[in-house]
Amino acid sequence: MDILNGLPIHLFIFISLYFEVFLMITYMERRKLIKSEENQLSVGNLPSCTIIVPCFNEESTIANTLQSLLELDYPKNKLCIVAVNDGSTDETPLILKSYEKFENITIYHKENGGKHTALNLGLDKTQTELVGCLDADSYVHKDALKKIAVYFDDSDTMAVTPSIRVHNPKNIFEKIQNIEYNYGSFVRKIFSHMNCLYVTPGPFSIFRRSVFTDIGFYKPAHNTEDIEIALRMQSHKFKIKNCHKAFVDTTTPRTFVTLYKQRLRWTYGFIRNALDYKHMFFRREHGNLGLFALPLAPIYIISALYIMFTLLFNVLEYALEYIARVRVTGIQAGWPQFNLDWYFVNTDTKTFLWGVSLLLLVTIIILGHRFADKKVKLMDFVYTFILYGIISPSWLFISIYKTLFRKKTTWR
Repeated sequence: MDILNGLPIHLFIFISLYFEVFLMITYMERRKLIKSEENQLSVGNLPSCTIIVPCFNEESTIANTLQSLLELDYPKNKLCIVAVNDGSTDETPLILKSYEKFENITIYHKENGGKHTALNLGLDKTQTELVGCLDADSYVHKDALKKIAVYFDDSDTMAVTPSIRVHNPKNIFEKIQNIEYNYGSFVRKIFSHMNCLYVTPGPFSIFRRSVFTDIGFYKPAHNTEDIEIALRMQSHKFKIKNCHKAFVDTTTPRTFVTLYKQRLRWTYGFIRNALDYKHMFFRREHGNLGLFALPLAPIYIISALYIMFTLLFNVLEYALEYIARVRVTGIQAGWPQFNLDWYFVNTDTKTFLWGVSLLLLVTIIILGHRFADKKVKLMDFVYTFILYGIISPSWLFISIYKTLFRKKTTWR
């Protein structure tokens, strides 16, 4: 029974180690190729490109978003910017109106219908070779589009994702996300080389326009159209790449409530879209995506929830025992006594594997910071390792609950 009781924890450790070791081995095998990609130059003419910016109540960020696009180092005669006002009720329409004077910016206004409808309106007006999207709270670096365009010299490449970074992280929640996003920069690059990317993020993912002609436009997709379109592309064997030196800075949630709502939508959207594409799971024809990336995700979610609830149960059990002891003996003054033995090392297998997993995780995060050209800050690590495991189960649990009982999430 002890073995069965500890099985989920051992399974979680195994999955974590397997995932981390797999990533590191792939990185070691491909590191020279990854390094060479940083200085790639296009061998042909740069393709024409349209960037669609869907806007809904983005009065505080839309001006800087459009300005970052205007400052792109890209031929102006090959760059079109389409901003779509999706029924905003704030000052967004007035701000957009001030950008009508620019020749390569086109503004459209429509009733609110959701982000996917705004993107589809832009797609319907687009005839360029490439088309991309940029969330209205994100800011693209000057050379990002040129660096991404290089990847389309390969005729098999159908979409390219950028490296997304947290814009000006200040408080604890933003710093936690900073660690998470930089970790994601490393994972996306490795997944790109494994051909198993399953999300094309809203901040500046670029596609061949022909993708949408071949497989259709965006769908509602449980408010996560960026996951669904990537899975649809993968199901059609379309190659998605990642340019880890094309930087886009995005505004992230500043409070727990806004972070919770965002991650609930993301996690719920992933689960629902994964169910919609369940035919890809454990299928050899879908390669690393079907055999590795997709199956691991739900197992990881369930294992993480089990560990968190087990930890909470143990803490509660200890607290109740302590209260019962205090009632009998009273509160004991003084500090807890620790027996420090320099000649003793805990050789428990589970403890050792946890340590190895943690070391690999720190290594991956540091590499992710290098990919994102960010400095490693010790306190950001401290905040993340203390808080992330406490707050993340909240949206994981509610996501599963909403999935089981067919309840929907809201955008904000």
